[in-house]
Amino acid sequence: MTTRRQTGFTLVEILIVAALMSLLAGIAAINIQRAYVDNQRKATYGEAYNIKTALCFAFEDIGLYPKLCFLQRPILYLAPPTYAPFTQPGGQLVSGFEYMGYEVNQSPTLVQRVVNNWAKGMGSPGYFSAGSGRRGLFQGRRGGMCLMEIPVDIYSNPVLAMGENRPVYEWPSDPWGRPYVVYMLRLAGMKSNGLPDVRFVNSYSETANYALAVVSYGPNGIPGGRDDYDAATLNQGFQLRLYDRSTIPGVDFRALRPQEYTAARCEAWSFTKLLGTPGPLAYPGVIDEGSDDIVVEF
Repeated sequence: MTTRRQTGFTLVEILIVAALMSLLAGIAAINIQRAYVDNQRKATYGEAYNIKTALCFAFEDIGLYPKLCFLQRPILYLAPPTYAPFTQPGGQLVSGFEYMGYEVNQSPTLVQRVVNNWAKGMGSPGYFSAGSGRRGLFQGRRGGMCLMEIPVDIYSNPVLAMGENRPVYEWPSDPWGRPYVVYMLRLAGMKSNGLPDVRFVNSYSETANYALAVVSYGPNGIPGGRDDYDAATLNQGFQLRLYDRSTIPGVDFRALRPQEYTAARCEAWSFTKLLGTPGPLAYPGVIDEGSDDIVVEF
């Protein structure tokens, strides 16, 4: 009598192999996701550094820091021609080209300085470019450039760029599709509790003892906060950002007016972190150790 030799796998063996394969696939997925996030953070640092460099070059040329949406614009876009043959910049800058709420168009001297010195003359593409690979529909319209509304109701005579009928400009955005922001904080003494009293720079003449940084709010999209934020932290963070969602269809965000830079928004950022102000007291901002924000200081 002969016996048949078993050559297949038992159900237990198949289940063990399937479990091992699932475990290995899960580990691989976690590592891939971690590497993807790390690459996003590295890209953010590089882009923020490029924006910082562009702002420094612009400041060297014109003596002030323009909004980020103007860094990639040529001079004819900043000062649209008003007379034929339309090859020379006009005498007014587009609405929103200001210094912390100070309307540059109010001073012809400043307008002329921008016109004469913007990237050192005619034909310049500006100071910064996001690159073709980071524009438009990228990873589901994440990163590259977003559309930013600049409120113009505060201007006596709004000036729009060539061919535009409203102040909506392309604004550099991080890999998560949110706009980069620039913090310009000034130390304005000390509070009664011994902590630094910090506020935003709000005049053209305030050039002493201030700190600057290009900031991405990171994966969670709010100032400060860790990766494991809860709903309450997220809702608070939305009230502390330097921009808001736009109500214009097809436009992503709305830039805040300087008068909307509340004390809470100042205290959401650590002046101590930027300047390294010594002292035994920790600053009670939401930017803290473990924050997912990416900060490139000047």
